Amino acid sequence: MSRVTRQDWAPSILIFLLDVLIWMAIYGMASYLRNYSATFSGSFQFAVIEIIQIAVIVQALFIIGGYSPRTETRGLAYTAEHILALLCALGISAFVIYVAATYDHTMKPSRFAILSSFLVFIPASLSYRRWLRTHVTAATASRAFLVLGCGKIAADFYRVYRASPNHQGLEFIDSEGTHVGKRIAGPGSPLIEGNLSAKLDDMSRRYSGIILADRADRIPPDLLDRLIRTQFQRIRVYTLESFYEAHWRQVPAHSIDPFWPMQAGFQLSRASPYHYVKRMFDIILSGLLLVICVPLMAVIAALIWLTSGRPVIFKQHRVGRDEDIFIAYKFRTM
Repeated sequence: MSRVTRQDWAPSILIFLLDVLIWMAIYGMASYLRNYSATFSGSFQFAVIEIIQIAVIVQALFIIGGYSPRTETRGLAYTAEHILALLCALGISAFVIYVAATYDHTMKPSRFAILSSFLVFIPASLSYRRWLRTHVTAATASRAFLVLGCGKIAADFYRVYRASPNHQGLEFIDSEGTHVGKRIAGPGSPLIEGNLSAKLDDMSRRYSGIILADRADRIPPDLLDRLIRTQFQRIRVYTLESFYEAHWRQVPAHSIDPFWPMQAGFQLSRASPYHYVKRMFDIILSGLLLVICVPLMAVIAALIWLTSGRPVIFKQHRVGRDEDIFIAYKFRTM
């Protein structure tokens, strides 16, 4: 169990399970209090409603980083995003549920049960996220990141890290031993250390991960082999790009390795099934939204024509996928 709790994904799985279980308990209780037998003709209809709501809630919270162990869930910014995401989930799930209810007259979902469940779930889900974030922060405070590198790349990374909200320590290692004892970025910055083998032997107890702040071609083959084994067995090994992406959701252009776009994570963008499924989803969703918004679009077009004349539509050439040129149409109001 202690090995499981040290994994990056453990808090995410726990939050996901809590969301599912807490929502099921809250909505089940609200439906029971609202007279379950008069609302649903059987358990199948109730299960369908539960699945729809859980799917929408999970998707909304996933989009705002609600399942990332690195999201600071105790701040005001996340609290606002969390509330807005669940209010959007309330609107979307209610729309889907009541559309489905028009085709199944045996299912009469209670508006009181849905609304009251969301009103209770919002503070509850925020509370255990804040509680878990406090414990994760306390558990990792004594563990540092081991940074392999002592040159300009490592010094620039230290300055960026120091200005970030991360509070874990950094230990810089010179695998060649020529800069041991020097400061990584001037007075007050960490000392560069050596004895990499001993630190790798003590990885699971002292460190949260390894960060490669040096060019890959400068890492000796035997060290590279050991890092690969560490990655698959115990502790995550980050390149600078993957650390920026995982912890700060951005990748600065100056730190990108030329081979990074060729790594496995980018294969998804060029895989045929993904491309066709995404295209199909785009067409279905945009077509549905066009149908829903036709009345509003007609009113907007009429107002533009009456107030400022023609043309109502503004068009522009844009560059799309694979440098294909397409025309974007917009109302002239922008």
